[in-house]
Amino acid sequence: MTEITTRPPSQNEYSLIQSLYKELYEFLDSSPPPVEWVNYVYEQSISGERNYWLALLDSNVVGFVDFKVIPFHQGSEQKFARIFDFFIRPSVQRCGYGTQLARKVISSANEQGAINIEINVLPDNKPALDFWKSIGFSLHLYALQMNL
Repeated sequence: MTEITTRPPSQNEYSLIQSLYKELYEFLDSSPPPVEWVNYVYEQSISGERNYWLALLDSNVVGFVDFKVIPFHQGSEQKFARIFDFFIRPSVQRCGYGTQLARKVISSANEQGAINIEINVLPDNKPALDFWKSIGFSLHLYALQMNL
């Protein structure tokens, strides 16, 4: 299997970030995030405050991940990693690239001092639940929501 590489986006790749978010939300059959959110993620990535990585196979972008290592609470020395978005293009899913990308994230989070890592997955997204469990994640909590 070919090894993927990762890198942060360059300053001239904003339109690529926009198109990747559009692809992700089309795949999820959901409305895309507001432009302000994409701007925020992009700016934090460029400034180094956030880990937004493009996943590349040769020179082709096959996906991305957005994660951050943060303190458990203000003033805490203990940190955890939160994966905000994780996407492998459907045409290359089930080829091992998602597993490679997830392992790179786990390794980086560990190097940055995180003692655990979490990701939110919708309860009806069985493929994602199965994927994350296969890597070693387990159910941690239930989040309840009420629309107003």
